[in-house]
Amino acid sequence: MEIPVKLYENEKILKEVKPSKKFFWSLFLKLNLILIIPFIICWIFLFNSIFSNFLLEFPFVRKILINKLNILFIFSLIFLILLNFLYSYSFYKTERYIITNKRIIILKSMFLFFPNVIEIPHEKIKKIEIRFEKLFKVGNLCLYYLNSKEEKIFLLGIEEPEKLKDFIMRIKEV
Repeated sequence: MEIPVKLYENEKILKEVKPSKKFFWSLFLKLNLILIIPFIICWIFLFNSIFSNFLLEFPFVRKILINKLNILFIFSLIFLILLNFLYSYSFYKTERYIITNKRIIILKSMFLFFPNVIEIPHEKIKKIEIRFEKLFKVGNLCLYYLNSKEEKIFLLGIEEPEKLKDFIMRIKEV
């Protein structure tokens, strides 16, 4: 789903940036680490507590229960990985950053729904920081800007963040 962008009078799009594919894989792996490792740890503790039950002293009950629990665990794990993949992919596909001669437009939507457009005029930008993700060699730009108070927003998964920061700073000075 493409979010339409309305330009002001005398406004031109200078650059359009999307998160890199490396960022997609970075997000996917982080989500899997955050969700799946605790899931596996809980599974191990659950498994141990079930085996301490009296009923599991009987071999036929143990065999049936172990097989069913393993199947449930595997399907739950596959479901979590698939959900992480869909979330990461939808983020990667729908996030866009448009830099015009007057403002920065950040387009987001979650799972191809709920479009969100954030506009920051260049004169409100106070500072730009770069935060690198060393494993995948991508960076995030953190824009500090003034609304009613100082706020920040991230441009995530930028392939060459230094160049984009310099580009924005040059436009801001003009």
